[in-house]
This record gives sequence, structure tokens and C-alpha cells, in this order.
Amino acid sequence: MQWLDRLGPRAKIRPDQKLFIAADWGSDSARLKGALQLAATLAKLAAGATLKPAAPKPAPIARPLPPRPSVFRTKVKGR
Repeated sequence: MQWLDRLGPRAKIRPDQKLFIAADWGSDSARLKGALQLAATLAKLAAGATLKPAAPKPAPIARPLPPRPSVFRTKVKGR
């Protein structure tokens, strides 16, 4: 289940208990290579292999808010 969590929204378990993994492979050879890699990974996990710790996600970059449009500025002095 950790492996599925790492794949995020690309991996789903359908109601009929089939595993679905969405990917955008550009060619038939890339699709075949990806399918073989997925099968090899599943075989290793079924044999008892453990996952390496996931790489930490980068912290989001804090960006300053854009200035407010002049339409929303108050026209009364002192406010």
C-alpha cells in the first residue's frame, strides 16, 4: 500500500480489485518498458522486498501577494 501511496493519483484500485496505473507513454516501446518495470516492482514487493524511504517533498515557495487593485482602496483619508 505504501507503493500505491507513492504513486499518488496515478494509481487506483478498482472496485473489482484490479490495479490501474495511469501513465502517459509516448510510444509502444515505452509502454512495454513501463509495463515490464511495473511487473518487476510488483514481483519484488510480493517476494518481501521493502521500499526505500520516500524522498522528502520540497517546501512550498512563499510568494508575496500581488498589490490590491485601486478599485478596492479606500478613498477616505486615515483608513
